[in-house]
Amino acid sequence: MRTQDTAVLSGLLAPELVFVSARDTAGHWHVTHYSARAFLSGMAEPVDTATQFRERMWNPEVRVDGAIATLWTPYDFHVGARFSHCGYDAFQLARGERGWYITAITYTVRPARCAAPPVR
Repeated sequence: MRTQDTAVLSGLLAPELVFVSARDTAGHWHVTHYSARAFLSGMAEPVDTATQFRERMWNPEVRVDGAIATLWTPYDFHVGARFSHCGYDAFQLARGERGWYITAITYTVRPARCAAPPVR
């Protein structure tokens, strides 16, 4: 994500992938759906170091059964050096002829700080 390489990202995403974002706004959840195309379009916007995206994930839980898998992980998100939000990411994956690819991404967005990630 940091490099915003849409060619690499598009190779990892199913064309019909749907993103679902659940944003906590003062205790009320606002759910938004958007497409892989919309995500990639946003990632293609030029950035400088002051607006570069940085998403950190830790302690992932992965479950696999045959050709499907799910990954659940806490994350925090920064724009440049500024903390933006945190929450949990849930990735659904499938294994096809081209290998593993992402079929759905669902995530929460909490503006308040979450538990600190492990020291790296």
